[in-house]
Amino acid sequence: MERQTVLIVDDSELNRMMLMEILGEQYHYIEAQNGREAVRLMEKKLTVDLMLLDINMLEMNGFQVLEADEPLPVDRRDPGHHDLRR
Repeated sequence: MERQTVLIVDDSELNRMMLMEILGEQYHYIEAQNGREAVRLMEKKLTVDLMLLDINMLEMNGFQVLEADEPLPVDRRDPGHHDLRR
């Protein structure tokens, strides 16, 4: 079974490391140090199953990421998907 992908967006390396430790080795992780980096990653059309997004970041905060022009990398066919940008 293929591991699901989690995008962790946080300007604190310690927070990113702790989240990966808590969630365990069953996931594939992609890290972004700030919102701008997360948007650049989304432009690559990555398939992401879950995005953990810090709201309070200096370089492009979490709300700005949600408002970005680039669509979020989620499967909108998923009935559990909720678009937080509304």
